[in-house]
Amino acid sequence: MNKTILTTVGTSLISNWKETNNYGLTDEIREQLRELEKCSFFENSGTTADSYINYVKGEYGERGILQLLIEYLNAKSNCAEISSITAIEKELRKSLKEGEELTLTIHLLCTDTILSPLCAEVIAGYLRRKGYTVAFEEVAENATIIEKIKDHNFSSAHIIKNLNLKKYSEQGLLNLIEKIKIITSTAGSENTLLNITGGYKALIPPITILAQLYHLSIYYLYEDSSEIIHLPPMPVGFDWEIIEKYTILLFNENKRNNIKYLKDVEEMRELNLVFKDNTKLTPLGIILSEYLKDKASPLTGTIMGYFVEYKLYKYYQTKFDCNKVKHSVKTKDGGDIDLVIKPNETSKIGIEVKPASVLENTYDSWTHLLAHFPSRVKSLENINEIWLILYGESENSVNVETVMQLKERFDMNIDFKCKFLKIQKSKQSQERHIYQDFFKSDIKDSQLIDIILT
Repeated sequence: MNKTILTTVGTSLISNWKETNNYGLTDEIREQLRELEKCSFFENSGTTADSYINYVKGEYGERGILQLLIEYLNAKSNCAEISSITAIEKELRKSLKEGEELTLTIHLLCTDTILSPLCAEVIAGYLRRKGYTVAFEEVAENATIIEKIKDHNFSSAHIIKNLNLKKYSEQGLLNLIEKIKIITSTAGSENTLLNITGGYKALIPPITILAQLYHLSIYYLYEDSSEIIHLPPMPVGFDWEIIEKYTILLFNENKRNNIKYLKDVEEMRELNLVFKDNTKLTPLGIILSEYLKDKASPLTGTIMGYFVEYKLYKYYQTKFDCNKVKHSVKTKDGGDIDLVIKPNETSKIGIEVKPASVLENTYDSWTHLLAHFPSRVKSLENINEIWLILYGESENSVNVETVMQLKERFDMNIDFKCKFLKIQKSKQSQERHIYQDFFKSDIKDSQLIDIILT
């Protein structure tokens, strides 16, 4: 059995050491530790940390803070990270089959501080001596992480930039999420465990939500307890009906600052997706935006797209003779045009159907459309009118400037139009989801809105 354990690293090692009032601890070292707490790993210019760096390396002989921590940990084996990893291993061994072996790879994820990487270096060394495989980045021979800080030329892959309790950082949480996703993609979600015992307790709620969405097991060891708490993946997810209308705003802070979206932003605040006093995303909003990058909503999914095309196909068959409306017309380059309408002998309309979120280019889908749709249209004869039909909850999500990029790809003699298919639940509907309402009813004229292009 191969398992990868992602362990967040705090400073419990230092806290426990300070409680002993032993193992070389002095009032002077306590003061230096307080000063080091103020330093960021990536952002300090060196002037703050430089004054105290020798106390870490050992200004007097070899027994600086780093060496004293190593001696303390070797004697006591007492910190949250090691206790929890040991408890997880014990729990995993209970499920081994006869003759099966357990192989663990430990990733130590540090905050953007100096003390967290310092503790991680000591913990990594201890775990390696105990036979564990630790993926925390090894530094050059005869150099410590703290020495690298002093030289300002070290950027560890396992130190999460901007993840610092002193100030909230949207980027810090994004960096942590990205690191977890990268490691998980290699190890596999079924083999990746999140150990959230150490580190900032404020990270527990967002990491717990993230783990559930990405089907990761969570482990937590409460203080001095000997029993590890295991929270396995559960069948939970976001309610697409609620979040669909906010998709574009989640990816675009400029739009969140636009007065046109004030009502939607206020609703996002009520859902705890945006902070109360600004338009920055909350941890929940960040997780949702990252999740949407990986897991397209039903409205952006291929199956939903086909269904909307079919609905429009039926709708236009009622407006024109049935034989004048074609669905999924193949082009010479191997692609297709979603709908082609031939009202008369001299007119032919090519229609492309896309979710409104395509304009945000979240999945590079708008870039792909710009590159390929015009050439597909040109491969069909006598197309003299193009309609781009976007669908979603609100026509406010349509960025006219972005749509114009597509219009400019066509010859001046082609009449380019943009329409918006509004998918909403009617006030009289008893259905819980807008999609149920949409599936059961025919498209009405009032749902198709002309977007003015200037």
